[in-house]
Amino acid sequence: MIEIWKQTDSDNTEVKTEEILTKVKSMYALGYITDDNPSQINGCTGLSQVLLYSLPIDNELDLLEYEEGIHDFAEEMEDVHFGTVDIPRGSFLERISVIKLAQAVIGSILTDDNHSGWNKFSGLEQAICYEFGPIPLNRISEIKEKIKSMMPEILGGVRGRERYRPKDSKAVY
Repeated sequence: MIEIWKQTDSDNTEVKTEEILTKVKSMYALGYITDDNPSQINGCTGLSQVLLYSLPIDNELDLLEYEEGIHDFAEEMEDVHFGTVDIPRGSFLERISVIKLAQAVIGSILTDDNHSGWNKFSGLEQAICYEFGPIPLNRISEIKEKIKSMMPEILGGVRGRERYRPKDSKAVY
């Protein structure tokens, strides 16, 4: 069963949803996001994880409909494009993006256990590419380290991390 995670973004309109879907479709068609890598932690592929991370999806049927539309788009390969995102290192926007990604990791929406056979990226790394655009591998590693270092802060300090992490958890922090 997929655990549904909702963003609390008050201006999430149909226009914003279409913009997000256009970006996901393009990144999927170009191979930055894949669906060949189900996670053992949450059962979701990189595509499912990115959709759950970026959209307020209420149920599994909606998720499947979004995925089907993305597959159809990729088969047609028409008008593949997305705007590049320039998020400077150390900026406030980078910090916000890292916090959002870290919260999704804590909620087991994004995982690092499911590397794709196509692009060798995990669901978390694919979400980083979604959030930051196509970036070099060393930048992805740098962002993953920032996410990892953010975990104790989000969980309420060093002791908070152990309180919320199950002892048998395979999640990578």
